[in-house]
Amino acid sequence: MATLLTMPPEMQLMIANRVEEKDVLTLNSTCRALRSLVKPVMALIFGSVRTYHLSEEGMASLLELSKDTTSAPYLRTLIIVHDGTVPPLSLFKTLSEALEHFSIVSKNLTTVGARRSSRQNTPGAHTIAADFHIQAFAGQLLATAKRAKLLVSSLVFELEVPADIIDWSGLQRRAWTHPSPVQGDFTEEVEVASAIAEGFDTLSCADIGRGFKFALIGQEGTRRSPSVIYDPVKQSLDAVHLEADDWKVVLQWLPRSTKLKVVKLFDCNVEFRAFDNLITVSSLESLSVKDVTLVQNRDMTENWHFVNPSTLNVLLQDWRAVFAGLLARSPNLSSCRLGQLSFHYTNQTGVTWETHGTENVKKLLRDLKWKKCSRLAFKKANSVYSEPRKPRKKSFKHKKLRCTHKKATKSKN
Repeated sequence: MATLLTMPPEMQLMIANRVEEKDVLTLNSTCRALRSLVKPVMALIFGSVRTYHLSEEGMASLLELSKDTTSAPYLRTLIIVHDGTVPPLSLFKTLSEALEHFSIVSKNLTTVGARRSSRQNTPGAHTIAADFHIQAFAGQLLATAKRAKLLVSSLVFELEVPADIIDWSGLQRRAWTHPSPVQGDFTEEVEVASAIAEGFDTLSCADIGRGFKFALIGQEGTRRSPSVIYDPVKQSLDAVHLEADDWKVVLQWLPRSTKLKVVKLFDCNVEFRAFDNLITVSSLESLSVKDVTLVQNRDMTENWHFVNPSTLNVLLQDWRAVFAGLLARSPNLSSCRLGQLSFHYTNQTGVTWETHGTENVKKLLRDLKWKKCSRLAFKKANSVYSEPRKPRKKSFKHKKLRCTHKKATKSKN
């Protein structure tokens, strides 16, 4: 128990969540296990992400943490909770002093961010002003971290619900969310993120690299949750659950000089023109398409190599023509997966393809046909048990005693 009281508040809350009420044995065993850990290990496990309120008490605790040579070196993410009002200047002085201490002690602090405490503090028309104050504070926080010479590479920007994420120019942000489901055009989210990014570009953050990530809320009652991830380092684009109209925003955010090497599409509706723009690059090396429907444009010409039907999640008539069309657009394409079929291309072997997920079914059907037995008999014959099961012991039953006194009386007569 004495060990628990000397731990940071974050660790105490984590232990309290794991221990049930009145479960003293679990609490004692947890404390004994944590007592054996070294302080740096505890700081690395429990203290890599810290959250502090933008108040006098919160900034005083942050300054105290920055002077702790045991826990401060293991801090990786620092989140400041903002209530949407204009903070006093004295808090910025304490914050900048704490960040200067972190620049000396810690080399792992690479992420800073601002989080909205609650919308109840600023109801009604003050919400827009509160969002503006938090946005301005996020920029000031990043500028303060840069002046303190911290190696900050990402900024977390959260407003109440961490659902909508936009990652652009290497900076991670979370844009506005609404109580109603977000529509598919993402117009407001893109405008907000663009406005934020313009302010960050003036803080010499353009050298980090351009990348973005959408993680948007789907319609209520549906399983679709659209998401797009563009990694400028790996030169990859991963899209899930996108509609045809969503690709206009994605292609607009992609830099014009983008040379994609890896493209992955899953459960998407893509127009021919957008799909053609994605794969018609000389740098494309890998293409993965599953459950994707190609939607025909109104002005689409007939020189496309895909045959009807236009869906890629069913077997097409001529796979050679499909791969020839892809190879004509992407000369360096070496691997491609369309549904359950994979293509591999090398200069020595040429084009080879293989299926996925069908060999086990074919083998099972073949074995069933050869052995001419039912499915249940086949499962018993190929069971994991090598020896037959032992018969169950029958329970002992008492034999009934025969009554012979009546027969004896009849014989006397």
